[in-house]
Amino acid sequence: MLGIVAAVLFFCAFLINAADISTNDVFSSTNVTLLGLTALALHVAGVGAGAVGGSTRTELATSARPACQPVGHVLQRVQ
Repeated sequence: MLGIVAAVLFFCAFLINAADISTNDVFSSTNVTLLGLTALALHVAGVGAGAVGGSTRTELATSARPACQPVGHVLQRVQ
């Protein structure tokens, strides 16, 4: 969610800069860009990320299948 907020803030900063819109000092292009960078840093740090789907790491580990089968098993099928 914070990644989307960062993208919107970057887009707003781009519009302010590209359209040469005169704003007060609080909403200048540089300040909006810094707010976007802050939101992006929080997103990368994992702030606001909750458990997706409600499953825990233990449940996922017990239901996982092996990543690959032995090579000999595959060769027997080909021959």
